[in-house]
Amino acid sequence: MSPLFIGHVIRVEAEGVEVLLTCPEMEIRHEGTVYRVGQLGGYVALPREQRTLIAFVTVIGRRDSETEGADPQMVLSCQLLGTITGTQFLRGVNDYPTIGDPVRLATEDDFRIVFGSDSAEETATGRRAFTIGQFALSTQFPVRVRGKEFLAKHAAIMGNSGSGKSCTTARVLQEITTLRDSQVVLFDLHGEYATAFSDENGNLNENITYLGERDLIVPYWLLKYEEIEGLFVDDSNPLNVSNQVSFLKDSIYRLKMPAAEELDLVSGNDPRFAALLLA
Repeated sequence: MSPLFIGHVIRVEAEGVEVLLTCPEMEIRHEGTVYRVGQLGGYVALPREQRTLIAFVTVIGRRDSETEGADPQMVLSCQLLGTITGTQFLRGVNDYPTIGDPVRLATEDDFRIVFGSDSAEETATGRRAFTIGQFALSTQFPVRVRGKEFLAKHAAIMGNSGSGKSCTTARVLQEITTLRDSQVVLFDLHGEYATAFSDENGNLNENITYLGERDLIVPYWLLKYEEIEGLFVDDSNPLNVSNQVSFLKDSIYRLKMPAAEELDLVSGNDPRFAALLLA
């Protein structure tokens, strides 16, 4: 049996498996790399006939042996993450292991498939994945994300003030703009992202269009009456609100009357008349 095998499955649940460690050493050297056995946050692999299950170590513990005088047994609890088939990794498991199945350490070859992307696919159809960071256990492996899957879901970047949220956001957006057929609309309320998409001379990149507060014009007819009222009515003093509202409605009425007459909508019985005046 391969020296990478560290134990076997002794319990199977919907979320994961429990593994009994049987290897004599807590460190295994394989092809020049030292792997720690039973490391919290580590990865293990469960080989199947035509695929390999990848699991994440969540709990490490010891269990007293049922044999009197025997040493305690080391047990791992592992969460099943996904399945490697050939050179492709897919999240989720539809072929669960059974009691007694062997468990081995996940190697760099596994990490390359799990955290990488299909280079052949990128060469043939254009860049579709971007790098989001490095794998914590083996920092030489960049962790890549397929743009289509990433942008199809919600994402949040959270942290304390000064922790680098804006820099992280800018970096992710820079990577996304290099993907094939990508289009990004960024509302830069504080004007802090323009430099992230400019060269060292301050000139915007060729694929970037920047609209400042003087470039973006919202026509008044795009606003509902409640939104217009929110822009022009000062509600700091409640006693003056009603007079302002009356003046605003009268002003809108007088400004829209020429258009109403031109469209022959001045009849008070025409519902479009009221809609035109107070839309």
